[in-house]
This record gives sequence, C-alpha cells and structure tokens, in this order.
Amino acid sequence: MRNYFLRPRLFGYQEYDGVLYPLKDWKPLMTKDEFDAVQTIIDSKRTGKRGVSYGRGDSHLLTKIAICECGRGMNVAYRGGAGSAKIYKCPTAKHQTVAGLALEKHVSIHVLNLLHVADNLEDNKGEAQDKVRELRNKRTELETHHREWLKQAGAAGLDPMVIRSRMTAHADYAATVDAELFQAEQERGLEIFPAGGMEILPAAGDEPDDLSNWKSVPVPKRRELIKSVVDHVRIARGQQGARFKPERIFYVYTPRGERLAEIWYEKVLSAVEKSTK
Repeated sequence: MRNYFLRPRLFGYQEYDGVLYPLKDWKPLMTKDEFDAVQTIIDSKRTGKRGVSYGRGDSHLLTKIAICECGRGMNVAYRGGAGSAKIYKCPTAKHQTVAGLALEKHVSIHVLNLLHVADNLEDNKGEAQDKVRELRNKRTELETHHREWLKQAGAAGLDPMVIRSRMTAHADYAATVDAELFQAEQERGLEIFPAGGMEILPAAGDEPDDLSNWKSVPVPKRRELIKSVVDHVRIARGQQGARFKPERIFYVYTPRGERLAEIWYEKVLSAVEKSTK
C-alpha cells in the first residue's frame, strides 16, 4: 500500500529514467506540494531494517545546505537498520540521494580550505577586527543609552505609546547593527585551526590527513562556518546506488565565499602547474 503513495501519477506525472513527464488526459489526485508532504511523512515513519529518516528540522551538518537539483532541501536518512550508512535524500520520490558521510567530508574539506585562505589574509583580518571592535562598542553604547532613556521616561511618566514607539525604533536599529556586526565577524575570519593551520591542497582531489580538529567543533558552529562561505550545495543527478562522485557537487558561495574560492582555485592551479613542470 505504501508504494501506491510513492507514485508521481498521484500529482499527474510519470517517471521515466529519473525524469518526470506530465501525463495527458490524467486527473491528479493531489497537488505536487501535497505529494511531497506525503513523502516526508512516509520517510519520518520508516524504522527498523528499512531505516529511519529525519526531517529538515533536525540539525545535521548539511541540513538546509544540501539541496537537490530540483531545489528542495535534502533530508538525512539511515537505511538498512542499526549502524547503516547515512544518506542525504530529496523528499521528492525518486529524486537525488547521496552518501551522507562522504558528502559531509567533501564539503568540510573544501570549506576548511576556504577558511584557511581567510585565516592567511592578515591585512584584511586587521581591518575586519577593527570593524568588529567598533561595532561591538557601538552595540554596547546603544543598549546603555536605551536603558538610561527608559529609566528617565518612566520617571517622567511619558505616555506608554511614546515609550513603545521608541522601543520599536530601538529594536529596528539594534537589528541593523547586529547584522553589520555579523557580517564583520564573518569577514574577520574564524580561528578554528591548529598551530600552522591546514595547508592549501596541491590538487582538488587531495585530502588533508586529519579532520579531528574540525570534528571536535560542535555541529552548530561547524554549520555556521560552512554558511559563512557556502550558501548551499547543489546535488546533481547521478546513478542511484553508485559510489560517491564529487563531480555531482556544485557549490553556491556567499559573497565572502566567492572571493575566497577565487583565491583558493588560483593557488590550486598554480600548484598543479608547478607539479607538471
């Protein structure tokens, strides 16, 4: 019975060789959004040997970062019982699936290289550090002045509507400063590397020997670091069941990530050219 609800025919499409085609003269029983919601429910109820799936609300390293080529965020699932392999899968039936640990390792290595580039930009770090210090002081002064104003307003018996209006304006301005501070902290660079840092890889396919320092960082912090340079990772179509293939992975960078990626790729190309001479 469950297989019945996996059929794209329910929303008016036929799947062939991984591609969905609209059916002519066919009345759908549900919308595409309703069908996708059913797939999420089915995944969330899978247990035992058929595995366990987790929705996008669960915090895994690449939750809301790994995106199927269809544009939907990929969920984490474990198939085959206890101790089975972790995968990221699109909640839409028969869409993309990719080996979870291999994907996380691939993304982690790339992000670490970009962050290492940022860590080496000493001039930019100095300017960014000054900007962070300036904004933090500004934020502290803003809160101090606001609390003082509230005390004076209360003592003077100002109209509550006036006080509420001032509090709203303060919250809006504080949010603007917080956004500037967050951006400045991203530009400053994040110190998570051991002494000497991680070397720039001589070729795109090579890997650092040890990711233990990275894995010791809590998942929320690692996610924050990833999001500082990568907006999302798009998973292109691949043969189901095939081993992990890096060429299926496409990075969409943040503005900061774009700058760092350009520098990193130049270093990689330079290293490759030197090795071939």
